[in-house]
Amino acid sequence: MKMTDLQKKSREDLEKMLAEQKGKMQQFRFDVAAGKNASVKELRTGRKNIAQILTAMRMISK
Repeated sequence: MKMTDLQKKSREDLEKMLAEQKGKMQQFRFDVAAGKNASVKELRTGRKNIAQILTAMRMISK
């Protein structure tokens, strides 16, 4: 997701998105441990999305 899109969202929306992304990452880790998925790119993308959401939340709070 683009940073400009994240900056336009409200803090509540960002919190919902953050919880959703963290849930997806948890499920992805379980799938990797079970051998269902081996895509490292998805893991990297998920971490990047979480970092962008947290950054946007910090920018809004300032």
